[in-house]
Order: sequence, then C-alpha cells, then structure tokens
Amino acid sequence: MAHVFVVYRRTNPHPQVKHVVDALVAAHGPQRIVTEISGLRGATGYRQEVAATIARSAGVIVVLGPDFISSGDALGRGLLDDREDPLRIEIAAALKMRPNGTYFALVGGLEMPPANALPPPLRAMPRTAWVMLGGGNPFEEGVQQFVTIAAGLLSGSIRRTRLMIAAGVAVFVLLCVLFAVFMSQTSGSGGLF
Repeated sequence: MAHVFVVYRRTNPHPQVKHVVDALVAAHGPQRIVTEISGLRGATGYRQEVAATIARSAGVIVVLGPDFISSGDALGRGLLDDREDPLRIEIAAALKMRPNGTYFALVGGLEMPPANALPPPLRAMPRTAWVMLGGGNPFEEGVQQFVTIAAGLLSGSIRRTRLMIAAGVAVFVLLCVLFAVFMSQTSGSGGLF
C-alpha cells in the first residue's frame, strides 16, 4: 500500500505543525500517512530507516514551524547544525531521494529561508514546491491543499502527470530530431521531388 512520509520536528511541535499532520492522518489514515520512523536512533541505523521509508513512499510532505531555523539544544547550538538532528537527516534524505516528490508546508509565519541560511544538505529547499500556510492565505485552505497533495501522491496522479509530461517532451524531441535528419537528407538531394 502506498504511503506518504510526513516530516516534522516531533519533539514539542508547533501547534499549527501538529494540526497539519493530524489533518493528513485524519484524511488518509495512519497506514497511508507515515509520521514516525521505527528504528534505531544511531546515526547509521536511523539514516537507513529514513532512506527505506522514503524509498517506499509515494512522496514526502515536510511541515515546518516558525522555530525551524532557531531551534536549539540546551547549550544553545542550532539543531540544524547538528548532523545527527533527525529533522535535518529526514529533510536531506527527502531532497536527495525525492527531489520532485517533496513538498514543504510552512506554518506559523515561517518564510522559506534562503539557501545560504541553511546547512549544505538542505540548500535545495528553496527550489522545491512549498506553500506558506496562514499569512495572506487562509490557514485551513492551506491545510486542505496539503490533504489534496497527499491524495494525489497516494493515487499516483502527480507521478503520472509528471511521467506524461516527460513522455510528451521526449516524443517532441524525437520528432524534432527526425525532422532535422529528414530535412538534412532532402536538402542535399535537391528537394523532395
């Protein structure tokens, strides 16, 4: 059964982050919306579990709150600077494994940070699909947009649409090449007739 992996900071999540996650689970069920990684928290074991979960998923939805950049540990070090931070590991893996199948929901006033404000494995984030929920957009409409994105991922319609576009481009390129070959052959022989 296809599932969508939902990435968010699970320790003390922002209320709007939790609301988006809960709405996804309520709409599609806990079997189809994976919100936890079951496995070892050791660096290698956890990374392998994350990679396996993403590989089996139809796509990834990352829900980030206003403390995404500023979250720190008890010593004041930024969590995203920690290579072992689960959120960093999960986002980096999603960007690497599913660059066209990762969608970001930004809540609580968070704006997409510029690439240079992010650790190197996360610098592709601003180039992905992302939506700010709230602000100028009604929050609940944004939540429903992500419920719809999840439905599309689960049904395969987003993937099918991308494949159809890719196939269409490939056919167009092939026709252009064939036309160019045909024209080069006919121009050398003095014309078509």
